[in-house]
Amino acid sequence: IRQSRSYALQDLLQRQTLLVQNRAFALGDSLDVAAQELTRLSHMAEVDLTDNDLRPEATLLAHAHRNSALFNIGLQIEDATGRCLWSEPASADCPGRSYAREPWFVEGRRASGPVITGSSKGDVRVNLVVPIGGRPGAADGVLRGIIDPRSDRIIAPVVSGSLPNGTEVALVDETGRVVFPDEFEHTSGWNEAVVAANGSPAAAFTADERTGRFVYAHAPVPHAKWGLVFRWPYRTLDVAMDRQWANTIVGFSRA
Repeated sequence: IRQSRSYALQDLLQRQTLLVQNRAFALGDSLDVAAQELTRLSHMAEVDLTDNDLRPEATLLAHAHRNSALFNIGLQIEDATGRCLWSEPASADCPGRSYAREPWFVEGRRASGPVITGSSKGDVRVNLVVPIGGRPGAADGVLRGIIDPRSDRIIAPVVSGSLPNGTEVALVDETGRVVFPDEFEHTSGWNEAVVAANGSPAAAFTADERTGRFVYAHAPVPHAKWGLVFRWPYRTLDVAMDRQWANTIVGFSRA
């Protein structure tokens, strides 16, 4: 019976590993599609930050935002100094505001391709950034797509759609910083899963914590240098196995 319980647990962990791995692949594919779309926009003839005329860029961004659901907060253009030149839709965060010290801007201007990062602590926005013009490592500016992962069509379906009851989700970047959600309780199991999410293959494990036993599953996210982590209360995943084990113990004790 004990051996059967062990096999059942391994089967459970394998199922949860496949679940998080499939969701991580789906998220990576969606982010790649969004990155390709932003890159395509950045290469359009209308995008030229050296001509001192923002009208073509403004028209392009308006059309792109109106006909795309990929960036649910909006699109922005920043120049080489990090100053916001234009946003669609209009936002109090632009124009004129400097983002020179924001990691997404610094990394995006130096990059040769798309960069995907979370925002600063306390902000659940996700930034997808591509360089505009200039030379490699020193672009004329960046094109920024801004995503709210709680309600967008890229991240939200993966982290909240059709998951088992009681599922908790975390997205982490390559440094181990939690990108989503904005409030996060660092238990021992979470910390172990977060560390493993980027540097290790997909896997699942159980952890006994102050509030009970939990199952964790983690997997790397392609195209984003992120990790995806799921957590469930153990009792919600295999109630039948626990009930069978308890009944068996009671039966032996009576015998």
